Amino acid sequence: IILNIPGEPSSAVTMVEGNKMTKAGKAKTALVISAIASFAAGIISLILIIPVSIYFSQVTMKINTFHYITLLIFSCILTIVAFNREDFKSSILSFLLGMAVALVGSLMEIDRFTFGSRDIMDGISISSFALSLFGISIALSNIINGDLKVLIPNTKMSSVDIKDVRSSITPILRGSVIGALGAIPGFTVALVTSISYNIEKMFKKGGVKFGDGAVEGVAGPEAANNSAAQFSLLPLILLGLPVGLVGSLLLGILLERGVIAGPQLLLTNAGLLYTLLGSMFIVNLFLLLLNWPLINLWIKILKIPPIIINYAVLVIGGACLIASSTYVELYVAAILITIGVYLKTNSYNVFYVFLGFLLCRVMEENIIRGVNLIYS
Repeated sequence: IILNIPGEPSSAVTMVEGNKMTKAGKAKTALVISAIASFAAGIISLILIIPVSIYFSQVTMKINTFHYITLLIFSCILTIVAFNREDFKSSILSFLLGMAVALVGSLMEIDRFTFGSRDIMDGISISSFALSLFGISIALSNIINGDLKVLIPNTKMSSVDIKDVRSSITPILRGSVIGALGAIPGFTVALVTSISYNIEKMFKKGGVKFGDGAVEGVAGPEAANNSAAQFSLLPLILLGLPVGLVGSLLLGILLERGVIAGPQLLLTNAGLLYTLLGSMFIVNLFLLLLNWPLINLWIKILKIPPIIINYAVLVIGGACLIASSTYVELYVAAILITIGVYLKTNSYNVFYVFLGFLLCRVMEENIIRGVNLIYS
């Protein structure tokens, strides 16, 4: 929100409108709404997760991978239709570019755009893609284009806008419910936040437009982010399907302790689910207690000269890429950074590149499952 850098892929959506609010002198409002949305969605999803888990356990045996593929194709169409109606062409081109990058790697023992290198057989990681396309390329673009003015036009930050807080109530409630999609295997947290963003865009009436710092674009996706993160534990508990790194770690712990995750878990070990729910409540409470008092500290980052911030982003981002990438992956990151600088310079929305990359990746994984199911 403050530096226009996503801390994780699912934060890229919140960043779009949140940074625009920062530049309009509403950083404090954006951060407060973000904290409220996360806390409210966390509590709402905890209330919803119990009846959802009971129902979900009854229908899990009827859902197959083809249902997931259908849902993903539908979400893809919904996303494209909800693109910028003012500049539909550039949005589609950005989206297709993201899908093209997602094709790099090996699929069913067939190499695609790997040029004989085994280092990118698994494709481009989402984290390096987001870091290259957002953080590093934007900082480099600012330095090259001399865009090193103060980060915000208003040197004095305004106080929290109560009107914006009221406007965010409905998007928070909507985002909390949309987060339930995180219970569907294949729907990553980042994908759910993207769906929430586009739904809020469709419901938007009057006020600040999306792309100019709409508060709904912060409240909805941030609520969906936290809600989906909690709902994503349901596939692990009820299907034994881990979603992401955290889910994989939890599955390993459960197996180590002799707990078999699956549809019968609620009947044999219901206390495990309620223990997880209790821990989520404590975490959400601490999330609010830590975020709110530190908002003024985060805003002071804006007093740092932009030239220092941009170079710091280059150094820290570059160090992260070097530490976690092979030589070939670094070459790929350099290409992505170049593409990001070009898109930023020519006023393309890099968010849609990320969205295309994400949707293509998730859809491919489910198509592979479907093909394997046919031939098994």
